[in-house]
Amino acid sequence: YKKFVGVNKSSADVIDIFFDDNKPKKVIFLRNLDGTTYPMRQVNHNELRLRGFKWIIDKRPKSKFDILSN
Repeated sequence: YKKFVGVNKSSADVIDIFFDDNKPKKVIFLRNLDGTTYPMRQVNHNELRLRGFKWIIDKRPKSKFDILSN
């Protein structure tokens, strides 16, 4: 399937996102998951963007050790 069927608005204690070719491929929500999936027609598409998010590739951690080294 290559269609969007809905939008998942969720929160959890831990959210793991796995990427392939800089595109999210798999999302895992762990502990205290709270969320709902909405059909694409019922979603405000402007709210789908992360406010203030900037993808700065040079500053992103390359491993878990990069996070702990600062």
